[in-house]
Amino acid sequence: MNITIEDRDRKELIEAIMVNTTVMVDPNNTLMSNLSDEEIDYIKANITNVPKIPVEDFMRKYDEYLDRFYDEADPLDDQIKALQIHIDKGVLTREEAIEALAMLQGQDIEDYEDAFLSEGRLLKEDYTQKKYTEEEWKRELDLNVEMAARLIDYQANGGSWQDLMTDLIAMQKRSIITGSDIKFFIEWIESQEDNKLPNLSSGSFFTGLTDIDGLLSAMNFEEEDDNGEELYTDEEYTSAQKYHTDKINQLDWTKY
Repeated sequence: MNITIEDRDRKELIEAIMVNTTVMVDPNNTLMSNLSDEEIDYIKANITNVPKIPVEDFMRKYDEYLDRFYDEADPLDDQIKALQIHIDKGVLTREEAIEALAMLQGQDIEDYEDAFLSEGRLLKEDYTQKKYTEEEWKRELDLNVEMAARLIDYQANGGSWQDLMTDLIAMQKRSIITGSDIKFFIEWIESQEDNKLPNLSSGSFFTGLTDIDGLLSAMNFEEEDDNGEELYTDEEYTSAQKYHTDKINQLDWTKY
């Protein structure tokens, strides 16, 4: 969907852009742990109770929340982060995200877009320059180990292939890796139903799922910055590999 100002008037545009309420409220996955119980209850009851809503409805609900709990608040940085996640997950195009940001800030879309771009505050689609913190890459590798454990449980105890697929896809949606496309993951998972190779095989479902080199590559461990310097040191790469290997080896995976 490629929405332009010329295609529809402002009201139709606002109604067409849908945002994830949980991501918009808490793009860093840290806010909810720092709020009072009263705020958390309010957010759950009034904002995130509907997973996906038009940006206009989110604007109204979020403004009501800020008015109730804060005298002054400038959520621009959090809104930028939240909309970046929408871009990374393929929910919104970059153009739609900038339009949504202008609406959230109460600015004229065309004027705001020009100002936003001129200030260099750009919602970038180049994911190769992002360096993940140790906390972030550990969280991502822990998620992968959780997925591996779910696969081993299926191998050990049987069950529904559809349930396994559903669980793995739900876990993958929790990934914070930017630029990843859930559609390709789903297609790959679907293609593994008849893969009966043992886990120790290089072509097995388990090997593909837990491919550490692929995981680290997706988090730009082999990329360079604009100055030609590696984003990560060799020590960081080795540390991440060891962290993942140690966690995987805590699972009883070699017998299947």
